[in-house]
Amino acid sequence: MTARVWESAFDLLMKNEGGYVDNPHDKGGKTKYGISKTSYPNEDIENLTIERAKEIYKRDYWDRCKCDSLPDALAVAVFDFAVNSGVNRAIRYLQAALHVKADGIIGNQTLGAAN
Repeated sequence: MTARVWESAFDLLMKNEGGYVDNPHDKGGKTKYGISKTSYPNEDIENLTIERAKEIYKRDYWDRCKCDSLPDALAVAVFDFAVNSGVNRAIRYLQAALHVKADGIIGNQTLGAAN
């Protein structure tokens, strides 16, 4: 896995995530680059930089799903699923698709089946 795949996955995500939004009907509250105040109450959403959003997505989604250890196309799909549906759900669906124990933990068995 190369940094190129992470960069491509992030760029693809940003094509679907907008800039700053403060919609009173959105339960996520203030949102920028898809990062919501509800999920990240300690972040300054209004002044969030794209670089900071990238750090959050890398740490909380890409790394938690061990995308660097997955085949490229699968890594991008799992990352996107994790962002939109949650890390645990993305991992469990991946495991179900791979016919391994769906425990929400990416370990050797999941990585072996994926690769």
